[in-house]
Amino acid sequence: MAVGLQLVITLVIGYLISLRKTDESEVNKYLFENVVDEWLKVKSRESKPLGGKTIKNSLENFILPFVATCSVKDISLKLVMEVLEPIKKNGDMQVLLRNHLYFHEIMEHAKRKGLLDHNPLDKLNINITT
Repeated sequence: MAVGLQLVITLVIGYLISLRKTDESEVNKYLFENVVDEWLKVKSRESKPLGGKTIKNSLENFILPFVATCSVKDISLKLVMEVLEPIKKNGDMQVLLRNHLYFHEIMEHAKRKGLLDHNPLDKLNINITT
């Protein structure tokens, strides 16, 4: 009886560990920085090496410090506007528009991967100039 109980306990513990690993991988696939990494791989096939480096630097300087550990499900229009506001205040419209584009493309990538039902940044074009 004790051996049978020990086997059941071992199986249950193994099952719970596998569930936790599944939960962690499920959470990780929604992390903004992981979606960015996937998007950069796709983008690097489309752009020149220097272009990919420029994009990565821009993301690391202006976007990732604020939302890297957020779930893409939690990225809202309001949050993006807050992240882009310092660039807007600085007056560098080219950097602002470029980072707006990157944000939008990353969220579109998340939508294509089935992580989002819709891109909450679709309306950002209207609000970015106001």
